[in-house]
Amino acid sequence: EDARARVEKAFRLTFTLERGSRDPSKAAELLTPLVNDPIAGATASRILGYVAVSRGFDFAGAMKHYGDAVKKDVDYGEAHYALAFMHVRGDKSVGRTHFERALALSVPDTRGIARFYPGVMKLAPKQPVDAPK
Repeated sequence: EDARARVEKAFRLTFTLERGSRDPSKAAELLTPLVNDPIAGATASRILGYVAVSRGFDFAGAMKHYGDAVKKDVDYGEAHYALAFMHVRGDKSVGRTHFERALALSVPDTRGIARFYPGVMKLAPKQPVDAPK
């Protein structure tokens, strides 16, 4: 339960839309003890990847954490998507593999990175569309 609360708090400190409420240092402090946790470790690593990006675009740190997340959970679609995003400026063949995996796991292309991986969207399963309101 403590791990869950820590992850939830760190997530909010990292991903909130209110930039003034973000605190990546506090998020890292909450998550670092959880990276080896068998249940929370993959999520902690993924969030730490984003924390690395938000701290001056620490590419190496982000890649390490996102890579750790998919090692801990091979079906962690959001971590595969993050790796695909990071590889856009580097090894696109590796990025393409992660992008394909993320799409296969039904992760939507929220950042529009399909333009960097031509032909991949044809392989993707149909994304659910919200009913009109």
